[in-house]
Amino acid sequence: MSGGISPSGQDYSDFGPCEVEEELPHFLDRLNQWREIEHSSSPRAYAYDPHRGHCVYDRGHKYIRIVLVTPSLPEMSDKAYGFVRLSDGALLKAQTWEGPYLGKGCVRGYIFDQDVTIACEFYGVRYASKLHTWGNLMRM
Repeated sequence: MSGGISPSGQDYSDFGPCEVEEELPHFLDRLNQWREIEHSSSPRAYAYDPHRGHCVYDRGHKYIRIVLVTPSLPEMSDKAYGFVRLSDGALLKAQTWEGPYLGKGCVRGYIFDQDVTIACEFYGVRYASKLHTWGNLMRM
């Protein structure tokens, strides 16, 4: 992906750590609200669903880990939902609990996009093959 251009077509190349810190709580609110609506509208929504939890974050030096926590099921481990690059707000798919996938096409979107479904799915940040809105940008 070209630096700072979101799948939505927005240019976030002038955004930095201060804007990321300011936007992160709003992004998590949008993400959690969308996940709750998705969960409650699903015919498979069960009270014991382990993915009914909510997302929080752990701040690191370069990346912010988005964590899916499930307090209703303490025997379930918290899951690395994805990562946010602190320098520009890019959303990255989790490779492991410790860090994001940093290979070709690693940026899936930006936290500044109002529509969280551009880069996120119910269980985590989207796989690159599912970023259908990107078209030719995925080939860059």
